[in-house]
Amino acid sequence: MKELIKKKLQGFKNYAIVKSPQLRNFALTVICTFALFAMLTTVSAMREQNQIASNVLRFHILANSNSTDDQALKLKVRDDVLTYVNTLTNSNFNLQQTKEVIGAHLNDIAQIAEQSVKNNGYNYKVIAKLGEFNLPTKQYGDIVLPPGEYAALRLEIGEANGHNWWCVMYPNICVSATNATLPIESKQLLQQNLTPQEYRLINGESPLKSRILEFLYR
Repeated sequence: MKELIKKKLQGFKNYAIVKSPQLRNFALTVICTFALFAMLTTVSAMREQNQIASNVLRFHILANSNSTDDQALKLKVRDDVLTYVNTLTNSNFNLQQTKEVIGAHLNDIAQIAEQSVKNNGYNYKVIAKLGEFNLPTKQYGDIVLPPGEYAALRLEIGEANGHNWWCVMYPNICVSATNATLPIESKQLLQQNLTPQEYRLINGESPLKSRILEFLYR
């Protein structure tokens, strides 16, 4: 009986706290402030991701499979395609010009890729696409692009069931190593094309916004 009385009294105290106008108003203020902060941070993160996406063109290659040979082949195709694309573009091109040139030579790019496959002893078909793709968070050197929709040149080798390789084709920061620190020149190209807030996001200086975007696009 004593325990039952204690529980009833405790329940009454909790009810009284909830019914207290001052505490209720304080709780509502805290909840509203947090909700407003979360909403504003989410909107800011999405806007910055959209701006980043509107200023870059990504290069995305999917290997036939995750076998050692197919993964090695993917990198050889990458090198041959990048060599060809670099003959089509120059440092004076803007984003739209880069897209137009690549789009006009999309069949040639697919043929270069397929020839690279054949030169290395395989017979996989390669599909080349230029379009908008939903891509996950990707680290490139010490730069991290948040998830979202990006314009990209995409190559699908064979079944395209293997791990992918990617880089930023515009501004051109494609280098062979994916775990190394990006050259200073490459970072300067990104800084020239992005606002300080956007650059902080890809430079890992806005972890909360990065987590929000990962939640939204997972």
